[in-house]
Amino acid sequence: MAGNVFFVIIPAQKALVHAAKNKLPLDPWLGKYAGLRSYHNNYFTLPVLFIMVSNHFPSTFGHEYNWAVLTVISLGSAALKHYLNQKEKGEAEAWVLPLAVLLILTAAYITAPNLNKEKCEDIVTFSEVYPIFVERCVTCHSSQPTDDFYTTPPNGIVYDTPEDIAKLTDKIMQRVVITKTMPQNNKTGITPDERLVIKCWIEQGATLKD
Repeated sequence: MAGNVFFVIIPAQKALVHAAKNKLPLDPWLGKYAGLRSYHNNYFTLPVLFIMVSNHFPSTFGHEYNWAVLTVISLGSAALKHYLNQKEKGEAEAWVLPLAVLLILTAAYITAPNLNKEKCEDIVTFSEVYPIFVERCVTCHSSQPTDDFYTTPPNGIVYDTPEDIAKLTDKIMQRVVITKTMPQNNKTGITPDERLVIKCWIEQGATLKD
């Protein structure tokens, strides 16, 4: 989209303005070509909007095949835009709409969280959970991160104290247990067993007392 704007649309506009100011013959091809590129950009609007808000949907960018998820969503939303474009011209193609919906629903299906249905056989205490947070999470989520990239805690979330952890159990359940998008790119190497321990601790009431 940026390439279309900077390398085609804006130069064409400048050329047309220059011709008008200097009373030179206008080249109709410039307008038509810029219009075509603008029309192409129109198809990217919905995919770009999704990318802009995708940080609210970690099951998409955190998926093992996130590139495929983005491709399916882009194709589906572009197909939806094509249907709307054709409808505005009175040339709606009925088959495009169900195809677009099918693609978007497919993306929703393949990114649906795979809930860990393993049952918690034993009572999990905080003394079992806390070392996991220290090793896998606190390197980034602390007042003074030791991570080689983050110098401040991401999103201001810190696990400096047990109370800090306990008050964020809802977010921890979503990001660590359900969507498995934390730690980011599993940089610290958290294991499925450790995720299960955290899950059990939260489901059992997330008590800080052993």
